Amino acid sequence: MVASQLLSTSHLQRLKQLEKHFSRNETYDVDIVSLAEILACSERYVSKLMASFENFGLIHWASGQGRGHRSKLTLLKSFEMSLLTQLERMARSGRMNQAFRLATLLGEVRLFQDHLPLWLRDAQQELKKQNTLMYLVPYVLPEWHPHLAQSARSILLIESVFDTLVRYNPIQNEIVPHIAHQFHYSDKQIRLRIRNDIMMHNGEALTPELVKKNIEMRLRTPHPYQILFRHVEGIDIDKQWVIFSMRQSDPVFLHLLADSHSGIFDYQASKPIGCGAYRVESLEKQYWSLVRNNHYFGFGGHIERVEFWCSDAQPQTPMHVAELLYCESQPAQPKKVDRSGCTVFQFHHHANALSAQERAWLVHHSRRFTLDSQKRTANSVMDCHQDKGFHLFNHDMKLPARPVVIEVIDSHMRELQPLLDALSQKGVIWQVCLQGQSQDVAVDVSYDCYVFGDDLTLQYYEWLLCGNVFSLCLPERGKQSLLTFIDMLMQESSDSEEFLHKLYRAEDWLIQNYYYCPLWRNHFIVTRADNLYGTETNNMGVMSLVNMWLE
Repeated sequence: MVASQLLSTSHLQRLKQLEKHFSRNETYDVDIVSLAEILACSERYVSKLMASFENFGLIHWASGQGRGHRSKLTLLKSFEMSLLTQLERMARSGRMNQAFRLATLLGEVRLFQDHLPLWLRDAQQELKKQNTLMYLVPYVLPEWHPHLAQSARSILLIESVFDTLVRYNPIQNEIVPHIAHQFHYSDKQIRLRIRNDIMMHNGEALTPELVKKNIEMRLRTPHPYQILFRHVEGIDIDKQWVIFSMRQSDPVFLHLLADSHSGIFDYQASKPIGCGAYRVESLEKQYWSLVRNNHYFGFGGHIERVEFWCSDAQPQTPMHVAELLYCESQPAQPKKVDRSGCTVFQFHHHANALSAQERAWLVHHSRRFTLDSQKRTANSVMDCHQDKGFHLFNHDMKLPARPVVIEVIDSHMRELQPLLDALSQKGVIWQVCLQGQSQDVAVDVSYDCYVFGDDLTLQYYEWLLCGNVFSLCLPERGKQSLLTFIDMLMQESSDSEEFLHKLYRAEDWLIQNYYYCPLWRNHFIVTRADNLYGTETNNMGVMSLVNMWLE
């Protein structure tokens, strides 16, 4: 028996076909002609295939003696078990990519994902020898276009592959050079000098012209952050200098250029091409991998290769990195919280929207539920404004007179359900719609969670103008009022720090008018292997691949 050898893909495919016609551990009288039809092969090949299967311990085969005599077939091992054994051996030996491709080819990706966490200890040791990092995530490939990415899940990928013109230093709270190794800022003009030694991942030079086209694309193309570029009046090039002419003073614009969503990339390419410390090797829905950019102009990564695997199962042993959701009812989970977010209610604007009195009722009783629970009540979407308190001046409230349509992401239902139950006991009738599912009713309320990066000024400003509250909850007149108010606060601010403190007035206006309500702080955790270092996270809970190294 050669069970220690690997089955070929063809063997596995034919075993799968065989299993459709024969049950395990039962003996069947068969003839070569029928088996050839079942296995889609020649009659001459059937006997050879049966001998191979028996050699692998998959079947028991008693060949018929003489012409016209039927053979006896007993299926000993199922296709799934055979495939699983093969996937396990490949995974434990560090050949994760090959195992994934085999599972994909045979239509068994879910089987691979469900069992991946069980094989990680051995795989981790093998991959360590290859200087390969294993990263397990509970989601599929996130959005990789930097100007379209709206989830924290995208940040690690886009920050590794794409570089920005300047960078934000959270320790000094200042903007520092990067692709642009010099910059000057005046009241209505920003000048950046682009390095002349940077190569894109496709081998082409990064030029001031490419930088200009990147920003112009963001000016004219609809995307979630387009409104933040509204003060740019024109872009000019003078040799290696890119010059921005602004309509008004904008102390946040350099912060915007430092944000990962402003990463420079080949926006016409069908795959990610940037100039970051890592380049994309493979890009699939369930699996993606990055390799170190050996032509990086700066100090690149320590790790040669990174594999990201989609699995929502809990690893039984630590892999290099595993992202997990934190749940208050799971005391056995690691105590280190890597990312804090704020959950919110957002009250949508539409023709038959809830009245101000009905929204006030929901806000009042939701806040009361949160205060009476073990959750940490949020007074602002930003933790830095938690001390501002939470005060509502409109005491005219009434229970919603009709069923309330609430939209929520499926993965958020567990944490939201206790609040919905509590409000139901007070008379609210809920109609729950899962985000992404088709619906023929207008949404009244949506439940969401926001997390913010280190640059709090930009993140707050971005949330106010690019988040769902602005796009879904405000009438057109309200949008214009908020935009005008924020532009006024911007011109009154001498720097970004002052602007951060003034912006709370805009959020408070949203709260007082019951456009939205902060609920409680939410947390996420990440587990790390003991032999992985440099895993410090930013305020959003995102690590940097450039900083990581394996022992």
